[in-house]
Amino acid sequence: MNVLVVDDEPVIRQGLRTLVEWELHGFRLAGEAGDGEEALAYMADHPVDLVVTDLLMPRMDGLELIRRIREAQTSVGILVLSCLDDFACVKEAMKLGAADYLLKPTMEPEQLLEVLGHMRRSLLLSRQEQERLLRWQRENEETKLMRLSRRAGAFLAGGAAEPELERELFGDGGQLAVVMVKLYPANETASAVVENAAVETGCVAVLRLREQQQLVLYGLQRSASRQEQHVRRAACAEALAKRLRAALEAGCRAVVSSGPAAAGLTELKHLASWHEQRLHRHFYAGELRPGAGAAGPRTPGPVTVLAEEAEPPPAPVGAGAAAVAPLPYEARNDLLRALAGGNAAGVRHQLERVAAHVLAARPPAGELLAFAAELVVMAEDAVRQHSSHPGAAGDYSRRRAELMAAASAAPSAQALSAWLGQAVEELLCHPAAGSVCGQASANPFVRMARQFMQENYSRNISTAEIAEHVKLNRSYLSELYSRETGETLSEALARIRMEAAKEMLKEGRMKVYEVAAAAGYSDSKIFTKAFKRMTGFTPKKFQ
Repeated sequence: MNVLVVDDEPVIRQGLRTLVEWELHGFRLAGEAGDGEEALAYMADHPVDLVVTDLLMPRMDGLELIRRIREAQTSVGILVLSCLDDFACVKEAMKLGAADYLLKPTMEPEQLLEVLGHMRRSLLLSRQEQERLLRWQRENEETKLMRLSRRAGAFLAGGAAEPELERELFGDGGQLAVVMVKLYPANETASAVVENAAVETGCVAVLRLREQQQLVLYGLQRSASRQEQHVRRAACAEALAKRLRAALEAGCRAVVSSGPAAAGLTELKHLASWHEQRLHRHFYAGELRPGAGAAGPRTPGPVTVLAEEAEPPPAPVGAGAAAVAPLPYEARNDLLRALAGGNAAGVRHQLERVAAHVLAARPPAGELLAFAAELVVMAEDAVRQHSSHPGAAGDYSRRRAELMAAASAAPSAQALSAWLGQAVEELLCHPAAGSVCGQASANPFVRMARQFMQENYSRNISTAEIAEHVKLNRSYLSELYSRETGETLSEALARIRMEAAKEMLKEGRMKVYEVAAAAGYSDSKIFTKAFKRMTGFTPKKFQ
């Protein structure tokens, strides 16, 4: 045990250093101080178990030192050294919390060791009891937290509102700070990290809404002002984010959403829905660029905090969420047809259509992730079925597993769009796709039709004129072209025109109606409508 000697007389401190063999008897003379101020300064930076102190000292005497130590509720044993004429001070020291005292003139080494040994045993027993009590309190609090979390979670999942639950959570007129955490990727380990971090930051309950989303509740002081409560809510979110930054594994990300306080179970349910809508908006924040490709957006930090003041107040209770728009299945099927037909340009164009649809429809993040992952698997199957080197697709399968892991950690629609572009682009460039992508069609009629469209897209040509040029029946040519390339003649012509229009818009030298005419559209309004349908942007917005 570490012993600190406090006395203003150097000769006394020297005597105590040499009076006993400290280390031999299980003690360590850790330090010395000339008065109470020096002693407190030392104890602020060093661990001390026992203090042997004089009473009459300059600046801060022994009584004030004892008082300060006990006020700090430090688990330290205190032994008083006194002279024969300061017994009144000794009595006061014992009242303040000193464990024992010795008279300087008659003190012997054996007596000092006996008293210190007794203090050591008492201190150890006291600390064990303190630890046991703290452990019991912690277990009791954890049990209460788990019980409240389970019951509140059941209520949010559709259970009945229990008056007892409302009293336990909110008391009489109390409020709770409501913080939602969303994880990328969702997994049991990361969810447990959130729960541990929430407990460490003093939460009231942790509600697991689903594997990737948890609601953390913190108590607010009833007497606090609105500004003080606002600061407390922000502090709770920041403290939770700080713990998560230190605890989340590499590759994991989280969004921490701080919002208004709840004053009852009804408001709590409303705020849970409000936070979900807020996280949905955050997922689609920023520009979702069609065909973002492998470069993708800037990688964010592991934890993003959505500050409370950045959002408008919650909508009234009962306000419904917008209807979920369907996912871009048509564009996905056209992409797979283009991939099977060896039409690399068509594949990239259909990727842009997928991104444009997602930008407009904004489906839930989980559904969008599942859709993107399924698309990549189906694209790989299409390449394998039409490849002359099917064995090479196995290499891509291993790469696909890596890509899937990256997709599940995509924290935004923009990042997921970039991931999908990278995954399909890698598939297009893979040796397994060598026989189906990036090469001209073996059919001369298909090549003639494609070349005719590329050379004449600026004219108001029709599919009948294309068929007449290659000397085939229009229906037969359309079927042949679709089978070979994965897109119809009309789709191919529209894509070629749009690719040309985008290049002209990028150059910026022509007005929109001039671009429309140069791309083969006699009506600029029809061109604008078709351009937005295929790219997700108006020509001006794209420019």
